[in-house]
Amino acid sequence: MRKLFLLIATTFMCNNLIAQTVYKEIDGPNGEKRQLKIQVPRNYEKNVDTMYPVIIVLDGDYLFEPVAGIADYYSYWDEMPDVIVVGINQSKTKDADFALAYNNKASLLLDENKFEKAKIEIEKALEADAEYAPAYNNKGVINHKIKKYKEAIVAFDKAIQIDVDYAKAYLNRGISKQMIRDEDGACLDWKKANELGIMLAKKYLINDCE
Repeated sequence: MRKLFLLIATTFMCNNLIAQTVYKEIDGPNGEKRQLKIQVPRNYEKNVDTMYPVIIVLDGDYLFEPVAGIADYYSYWDEMPDVIVVGINQSKTKDADFALAYNNKASLLLDENKFEKAKIEIEKALEADAEYAPAYNNKGVINHKIKKYKEAIVAFDKAIQIDVDYAKAYLNRGISKQMIRDEDGACLDWKKANELGIMLAKKYLINDCE
């Protein structure tokens, strides 16, 4: 009986001394929800004013527990300082993250008029996420720049199909429609873009639709 009591008491003490893990949800860059796992040091609640180093763990779905366990072990034995470990779960958002990165690179290449290289990055973005509207918008811009206006319109159509309030796609589609002399269609797109807050669309409406 004495051994059993000692075992229970030891277990209770250990449970009070282990690092704590909490779970949080935040908004990601595109409005999606991101799941976080956060491990704070032992006795964190008694030292809330202490400044701790932070370890960020990407792919937290798979790597958080091993990293958090190692950090807790080494800090317990004073082999490393106490740290806060933050794991970012990415299994549901990784495709969108890659699409964003490729699309951003395409935008930079567009600014440098490197259209062929930009097209490659756009295709990578769409391989990562086939429903990523900004990539279709950039695809439309590329086609417009190389004077493939009908193909540009198809790309803008897809962007708007995915996101019906995508103001830039309406503006750009209107510009491409103007190039194929679809003045009525262009004016309708600029009107929509203006309603969605694109100031440049108002200039097109004034200059070309009134």
